[in-house]
Amino acid sequence: MTHLPDFETQEMQWMHDTTFLLTKIRIMQKVEHWLGFCAEKMQPYLQAMATRLPEGCAVKARKIIKGEKYLELPYMVLDLPQFTQGARWLLMRTMFRWGGEFSCSLLLQDLPAVHRVTPALWQTWQGQDVFLTTARDPWA
Repeated sequence: MTHLPDFETQEMQWMHDTTFLLTKIRIMQKVEHWLGFCAEKMQPYLQAMATRLPEGCAVKARKIIKGEKYLELPYMVLDLPQFTQGARWLLMRTMFRWGGEFSCSLLLQDLPAVHRVTPALWQTWQGQDVFLTTARDPWA
């Protein structure tokens, strides 16, 4: 026989309260607007760098990825610029995590420029409020 879980008192109250979910929807709409604004502001810089990016690198596409299950919480991601070709990729990821923060990550993998650029990045951002890391697995 299947045992069904009991709802706690607070869970029952939340099930009948639409305020939080409607507020969450408004917040996520605003986050999406901010990510779109970031994409617009990046365009002049991306256009100026276009010849130095890998051929086929998307600098105009603006796809915002939305989800509900990053560490069991909602999130939104803007990958711009974005280049993926098999194991080779370059992207600047701007991410909002519910309960977390906005973050920007430059993800590089298996590109000739990675080995040339990495020492300069370490030197430029050393001692700044920037977190730099290298790893075999970018998701680790």
